[in-house]
Amino acid sequence: MKRIMFAVTTALILGALTLALPKLRSNVQAEPVASPAAPQLGDNACKDVKFAFKNSLNGDLLIQAKKVEFTLSGRNGSFGEDVAFDIDKTDKNGKGECPKGKTCYTKGDNLNQADGRDLLNVTLYFWYKGTKGSDNWSDLVHSTFPVTGNKQCSGKGKTYGPFEITKYQK
Repeated sequence: MKRIMFAVTTALILGALTLALPKLRSNVQAEPVASPAAPQLGDNACKDVKFAFKNSLNGDLLIQAKKVEFTLSGRNGSFGEDVAFDIDKTDKNGKGECPKGKTCYTKGDNLNQADGRDLLNVTLYFWYKGTKGSDNWSDLVHSTFPVTGNKQCSGKGKTYGPFEITKYQK
């Protein structure tokens, strides 16, 4: 008798769950919580902006650019762009390295929200190393520069600098 009661009770519970579970289904649609990986450039982007940096570090050191951060008038915080030095004939191994005494330019980048605004400060994040094949790259370091002259970013093809790299911070 106990076995029959147990079987009937189990059947009733399973039947009730079978009827109840479809009603627990939700029609809620999830919204994405992450922003797109690439910035969406609008009409207020300053296009093809280049930065010039002169390598005046002590010693015979190569530098390789990683990132430029900048501050804009009328905007809080700093904004950043991954950058690389443009490769030219003096770059022997084609890796965007800037030798001692040379002024090197970044490839053109689009700066979102910058059109018509002044660039106030520019920070270059870079690595450095000696010129020997056995020399290793440093940890990432940076140098910060105030923007002088015509600070306003407008339209296309603006170049800022040259900024002279004489020291760096870790």
